[in-house]
Amino acid sequence: MITTSNEYCSYCQHSSFVPLRSTWARAVFNKMESDRCLKNIDRNKWYRLSRYDLLRNEYQQCFEQLYEDEETTVFIKESENRSDNVPLQIIHSLLTSLLTLFITRTS
Repeated sequence: MITTSNEYCSYCQHSSFVPLRSTWARAVFNKMESDRCLKNIDRNKWYRLSRYDLLRNEYQQCFEQLYEDEETTVFIKESENRSDNVPLQIIHSLLTSLLTLFITRTS
């Protein structure tokens, strides 16, 4: 996770703090740093059981290790491509700002 203070990305162990004045420049820089860190993540970790020893014996025998499937890999790649589409992000930002004049934003 990239932060605005002098903290470290837990995956790349490198400072993410750069004193940029422009909001847009800071957003672009943070995205570049986040993308770089996300490329280094071991996605197999998402499917591993971190504390196998905490399972009861009868459950340990039934446990089956899962792995990332092809659909998930395709989804992640498409999400990365969509995230890299700067014109789409600008249009989304502008339309979101415009629509908040008429509609309240909900979570």
